[in-house]
Amino acid sequence: MICRLNELIEQQCMENGLHILAIEAAHIYALKNLPPHHNDPFDRLILIQAQSENLNLVSADSVFKHYDIDCVS
Repeated sequence: MICRLNELIEQQCMENGLHILAIEAAHIYALKNLPPHHNDPFDRLILIQAQSENLNLVSADSVFKHYDIDCVS
């Protein structure tokens, strides 16, 4: 089952031009500089990854407008 899931993820990434971004230590360390506009740890990690990697964030969550990030909803 896990093998099939890995194949499915790889296939979808290739077909849709997606790349899975790994969580790096630098992302974790950068969290300390993020203003405390909200406390959802997963959202904060996604946000800091986008900032650190100079990527646009895609989300319909309005909380991201409080941060210095290009957000596509």
